[in-house]
Amino acid sequence: MAAPLPKTPTAGPLAGTVVVDLTRALAGPHAAMMLGDLGARVIKVEAPGSGDDTRGWGPPFVDPGERAGGGPGTAGAREATYFLSCNRNKESITLDLKSEDGREVLTRLVERSDVQAVEALAVVAEAAVAWELTRVALDKLGGDALEDTVAAHRAYLARIADRWQPR
Repeated sequence: MAAPLPKTPTAGPLAGTVVVDLTRALAGPHAAMMLGDLGARVIKVEAPGSGDDTRGWGPPFVDPGERAGGGPGTAGAREATYFLSCNRNKESITLDLKSEDGREVLTRLVERSDVQAVEALAVVAEAAVAWELTRVALDKLGGDALEDTVAAHRAYLARIADRWQPR
């Protein structure tokens, strides 16, 4: 079994819980934020380069330098207040899930986390990543129902990927 991720010292009923947040829009980030509000350590996974798409959902926008209390930030570095409002109490990392290294890091994060927050349609383009994430999470559960759950989820992902896969 992989070594647990370090726990951040927080207060609340979920203190000591580690959440991997792969959500991108609306309900998912809000739900993961609420887990952070309750004391969980939430690690948000974003795409390299632009990060989460909602960073650009605006107006309104805020300059990160101004938000931190300093002077103006880098030109074009502004962030949408929507993104900031739904992603408080989170740590953020970037992973290229199209690379073997990125998938390996994600697998290790999932193995060491307690909760995985995923929006199915957000990861359909990377259905293999969604499947691996699910497989690792289900392996943590064990039990006789694991094989049936895995088979059902594989069929579900295949149906969704067929319907939503970019052409």
